[in-house]
Amino acid sequence: MGGNAGGPGVNRSGSQQRETFAFRRRRRISAIAGVFTVCLPQGAETREYAMTFFDRRRILFPLSAVALLVATVQVRAEGGERVHVRGDVVSLEGATLVVHPREGADVSIHLNDDWAASGVVPASLSDIKVGVFIGTASAPQSDGSQRALEVVVFPEAMRGVGEGHYPWDLAPESKMTNANIANAVDSVKGRTVTLAFKGGEREVTIPSDAPIVTIAPAAKSDIAPGAHVFVPALRQSDGALSSSRVVVGKNGVVPPM
Repeated sequence: MGGNAGGPGVNRSGSQQRETFAFRRRRRISAIAGVFTVCLPQGAETREYAMTFFDRRRILFPLSAVALLVATVQVRAEGGERVHVRGDVVSLEGATLVVHPREGADVSIHLNDDWAASGVVPASLSDIKVGVFIGTASAPQSDGSQRALEVVVFPEAMRGVGEGHYPWDLAPESKMTNANIANAVDSVKGRTVTLAFKGGEREVTIPSDAPIVTIAPAAKSDIAPGAHVFVPALRQSDGALSSSRVVVGKNGVVPPM
């Protein structure tokens, strides 16, 4: 009776071994994807995308290089409401990060045991060209066009992360679009790019004064008083905030997302 229970010493068939390996591998991938997804819109339908994205490449991104994401793969934020905290570090003592936001009183954030830091550094308009994968928050204009509020140029290894077009909280009615640049045309208004993503495309004009950054490694020691940060967090039912990711601007850069 107990010979087929699957305990130690039990001989598994080849198919059973493959299924067990696939399950373990899938679980590892899920854990990695979860590190940087709390800053993105909730959507259970994209959990499977997170799995296939990592499985397809069979690589593990260095966690210090995964910021967003700026995202970046959309998964349902379980156990809380997602919140983006933007501001300057007041203090970091133990697992408590205090941030002075752009508006309002200081905010305390509990950093989870697995928290990590990511950096952003300056990029330029010349980096925004056909074939490059970017993320941009944009706002609608009176003529119906979209004007970029900021741009993140993703390293090639992060191509596809957070792909899509969805609401963002940088400005009223703003949207985030993570997509490949299919076309780019310069005009007096700036560089207008056609952003192609799975299921659609959008045209966004990037003005010359829009902040443009790219992802860079960062250390926890960079999260020091006065540092400019972007923190994707979860607000619990009691109002407490927690996070596993702090995005810090390096060399005086303000994370624009």
